[in-house]
Amino acid sequence: MVLCYTRLSLLDQTLSQYMPVFKSKNLGIVNAAAHCMGLLSNAGPPEWHPASQVIKDVCTEAREYCKKNGVELGKLALDYSLRQDGPHTNLVGMNSPDLVKLNLDVYRNGLTDKEKQVCSHVKNNILSKLKRTHWEGEELAHYRESLKA
Repeated sequence: MVLCYTRLSLLDQTLSQYMPVFKSKNLGIVNAAAHCMGLLSNAGPPEWHPASQVIKDVCTEAREYCKKNGVELGKLALDYSLRQDGPHTNLVGMNSPDLVKLNLDVYRNGLTDKEKQVCSHVKNNILSKLKRTHWEGEELAHYRESLKA
């Protein structure tokens, strides 16, 4: 079994590169954290989120665009991950009954036409600005810097 988080999301699709190898080995694939640990939600990430400031800033731009258009970014993010071919299941964290309802609505009903338009704009005009879409190694780099200090 492979558990991978934030790597088959609206922000980062690198898991798709490895999917054929995982499938050839008959591995179960769990895609987790479609919301990229809060980056892709209107609430935003926790302060401790390890992403670079560049990623956080672009995700903030996406969040503000969604808010301006009356759309929940988290709904777009979850729909995107649910529609990806390959994972056997998706793992989503939820900390309130409202989020459970929102996520079930996405699962059952998908997106409205307006949400699809907003999603397309977010993906193609905002998130596409990023050259690096993950934060792998960021925490280790911060840790090493703190040791030097």
